[in-house]
Amino acid sequence: MQAYSHVTVGASIMNRSLRFYDAVLAPLGLVRKRTAKIALAYAPEDFSGLNEPFWVVRPLDGAAAGRGAGAARGPAEVRGLIRGTLHKEARSGNYRTTKRLA
Repeated sequence: MQAYSHVTVGASIMNRSLRFYDAVLAPLGLVRKRTAKIALAYAPEDFSGLNEPFWVVRPLDGAAAGRGAGAARGPAEVRGLIRGTLHKEARSGNYRTTKRLA
């Protein structure tokens, strides 16, 4: 039985977060799999699941990242907001991924 699907942390400055989490998560065997203006996703190199286990996400409401940012949202709403934003970025060319979004 899986206890959780993923862990998400908030970040206000994605470029700084990208450098930090790339360095911190590499010794744990996690590499960046997705890069967008609002989100970074990390997983083991050979990960083949649907949802990477570690995400760094800029708050969807544009507020500064802080304790519990977005915590009151239900999982389906958060997935929908992130997926919609990532699709928009993919169409604009601002998104790189190793997987096709469904």
